[in-house]
Formats: sequence, structure tokens, C-alpha cells
Amino acid sequence: MDDAFDDEFDDDAPVTDALVRAVTDQLAEWGLDHAPEGAAALDLARRIGRPKTTAPAAAMLHGQLRALLSDLRKLAPPKVEKDGVAELQAEYQGLRIVGGGS
Repeated sequence: MDDAFDDEFDDDAPVTDALVRAVTDQLAEWGLDHAPEGAAALDLARRIGRPKTTAPAAAMLHGQLRALLSDLRKLAPPKVEKDGVAELQAEYQGLRIVGGGS
């Protein structure tokens, strides 16, 4: 019987699976690509894409991956939005100080 969870991965194989690439990109964006949880997410994504993975196993793995990514999203540092008004105000204040204004 084929085991969908065996550990025979070819770590030197190029990443061609779209799900693995998407998870890799998302983890990098969140800054969690080197976290143990990030490695677990990549492991799940790789297992989903394996030819030996049965449909029921893939469904279960997909559910685990979705839950893990949801948890990881909460761990990600908040995305800093640029505030153009605040930047202009800070620049104006700096110019006032340099120009000797009050």
C-alpha cells in the first residue's frame, strides 16, 4: 500500500508545484520563511503535490495547510502602509528646522 506520508522527498528537485511556490512566496512576504511553522507549511504543500498522495489524504493535508497558514498570518508582523501626508509633514518640519523657522 502506498503511504502518502512517507519521507522520500527529493530535496534537490526544482520547485515546480504552484502550491509550493505560492506558499513559499507568502511565507517570505510574512517574514516567516525560516520559521519552523513555515517549514511545516512547506512540507504540507509538498506532500499535497506528490503523485502518491491519494485524494482523501490530499484533502486532509489541504485542510491542515489552510489552518496552519491562517495561524501563520496572525504571527506575521503588520504590514506598514506608507502615509504620504505624514511623510510630507515630517519633511516640512525638517525644512523648518534647517531654515531656522519656528
